[in-house]
Amino acid sequence: MSLVNIRMKWLPTFLFLLLVALPTRAFAQDAPAPGAAAPGAAEAEVEEEWKLERKEILKEIELEVKKQLDILVTKEKIVKEQLVKWRLEPPWAWPIQKSPKTIAQVEADLMKVLEAEAAKKFPIKQHQKRVAEEVEQKFKMSGVGDQVAFTVRGGRGTNTNIDGTVQAITAERIRIRQRWVHRDDIPEEYQAMFYEEVNAKMRKEYVEREQRIYDAKVENFKFEQRQDRLPGELLKAFYVPDRRQKNASLRNPNPEAWISREETVNLLYAVMRKAVGDKLRKEITEAKFKEAEYEYVTELKEWMPIDVAEDWRAAQAAKAAAAQPGEGGMEGGPPPEGMEGPPPM
Repeated sequence: MSLVNIRMKWLPTFLFLLLVALPTRAFAQDAPAPGAAAPGAAEAEVEEEWKLERKEILKEIELEVKKQLDILVTKEKIVKEQLVKWRLEPPWAWPIQKSPKTIAQVEADLMKVLEAEAAKKFPIKQHQKRVAEEVEQKFKMSGVGDQVAFTVRGGRGTNTNIDGTVQAITAERIRIRQRWVHRDDIPEEYQAMFYEEVNAKMRKEYVEREQRIYDAKVENFKFEQRQDRLPGELLKAFYVPDRRQKNASLRNPNPEAWISREETVNLLYAVMRKAVGDKLRKEITEAKFKEAEYEYVTELKEWMPIDVAEDWRAAQAAKAAAAQPGEGGMEGGPPPEGMEGPPPM
């Protein structure tokens, strides 16, 4: 076989191998040398370092805030302030007086006292005796031969006054002197003089009505006393008005408007810790970061080292400049050398 034929036979294989090898070689030339840092790795490492440093500064700030708060805001100081603001009996004291009863128990105990006082002020036996005497007097039964007087309300002779001796009583009529009066024409309160079932009904209704009046007097007494005395009982049990409510008052008898002194101090403690803590945190944060040569970048809403902040602003300015139209009306300035500009208008 001639040399030319051999070359022609292996030429396709050689060309294929050449095409495969060229990209691989080019990639090998572009790849970084072993051990060399990847592009941007150094910048990322620097950023990671100052962010870790910032995290430590923030921890120091919180520790300092807590340290000062523990001195400036304490529950004992709050109690002493309340002692001056609230002239109460018993007065505020440290340690905080804990309520020996719940508000419901305070009210229940007061109501027991008022029940006893009401029973003494309005004796039930005297009431029952009086009502029994009145019933006997008001609802006496009358019979044949008794002298009676009443007014007819219906039938013939409406509003006629009847006065005389009872001559006869039947299931339907009553005879007074020579006049017969139908039962239905006689008012019920007068029928009670002649008919036992009506008399019993009237007696029962009278007793019930008087009992309702009696009960109302007792309940009204207890209600007024409760309204007047419950606030004082709550104060004795170390409760105070809840100043979060608009109707907070030392005279407010609504149990829902009262809270324990302990809860009051806890609420004030939380509010003051936040208010004072926020103020301290702002002051300490500015001092700590300035000491570490940081500045607050408003656009990013975070603290950064001054040099990092300056680099960031420079990068932002470069981006803004690149986005602005350059000479000839093209973004980024005139076209590169060798590139034709836009055709003339």
